[in-house]
Order: sequence, then C-alpha cells, then structure tokens
Amino acid sequence: MRFVPYLAHLSGPLFLLAFAIQSTLILPVERFLVGDIANTASLFYLPAGVKLVAFYVFRWRSLPSLTLGLVLAFGWFYLPEGTPLSIWLVAGVGSALALPLTYWALCRFLKLDLFNHRQGAPHWSALILIVGLSSVANGYAISTVWNFDAELLWLMRITIGDVMGALGSLIVAMLVLRRQRLTRASADAP
Repeated sequence: MRFVPYLAHLSGPLFLLAFAIQSTLILPVERFLVGDIANTASLFYLPAGVKLVAFYVFRWRSLPSLTLGLVLAFGWFYLPEGTPLSIWLVAGVGSALALPLTYWALCRFLKLDLFNHRQGAPHWSALILIVGLSSVANGYAISTVWNFDAELLWLMRITIGDVMGALGSLIVAMLVLRRQRLTRASADAP
C-alpha cells in the first residue's frame, strides 16, 4: 500500500465533504430541533470527527490539506461577507492547529502521549479527551478572533458537538476498517 501516505492529501476535501453534509443535512435538522442556537454550536459536528481521524491516521502530514479545507470552510460558512482575509486565515489555520497543538501540549508538558503504547489503536476515551480539550482551546481562540466572550454554556455546546461528531466519525472508521479486514480474511481463506 505505497499510496497510503498520499491519502493524507484527501484530509481537506474530506473535511469539506463532512462540512457540506453538516450544512445541508445535519444543520437543518438541528435548527428544527433546537432553533437558531444550532447556528453557533452544533450538537453533532461531523467535521470535528474528520479532523480527528485524519490527524490520528496521518499525523502532521494531514495538516496542509486540512488547513486548506478549514480555511475554505470558514470562508464558505462562518465568516460574514467582507471579513478581512487576515481574520479568515487566522480562524482557519487556528482551527486546523487546535487538535495537533493540544496533542503536542499533552505530550510535551504533561508527558501524556495518548497515541503511544497502545495495542492496535488507542482507546476511544483518549481520542475523545484530545477532541474535548482541543474544542475548548479552539472555542477560546475563535471567541478572541471574533471579539466576543466565550460563555461556559457555549463552550460546553461546541465541545459536545465536536465530541459527538468525533464519535460518529470513529464509528464509521471502525466499520470501514472492520469491513476491510473481513474482506481480506475471506479473500485469504482457501
């Protein structure tokens, strides 16, 4: 599987695909259920899961593609028309770096490498912890860039949305990998 490292370049397009699904399918349902609050904090933010899976699988190689996908997504959906390019870039790049920088800070300062020394794959709780912490950091960063106070309830809602989106993506990734293993096993069987 020599082409696998090149799949890291699909991180950005997959993020945009998840973002399109979020905008066209999930967001209308959330608006119906909880009203306009869904516009500022989704309860199931699928793109956060794509970001987690891409970073876990490809680590730092996923960042160029993911960053481009996030910058485009911020310009497409979040930022009002006429927003300066500098704010657009800072928001997109900051959001792309929130997860890897949280992982790096845990490793560097707390000596807690949640991806290391695991049999097979890391525990889901470790991945969810990284998503939750990076979501809070990203929420504070976004509130600073957009110049508003990050209320605790808002931070909790975006964290829940990111965690739920990550769980959804992890379940899909698990099912895809399980199907691949079963297909390989049946092909290898006599």
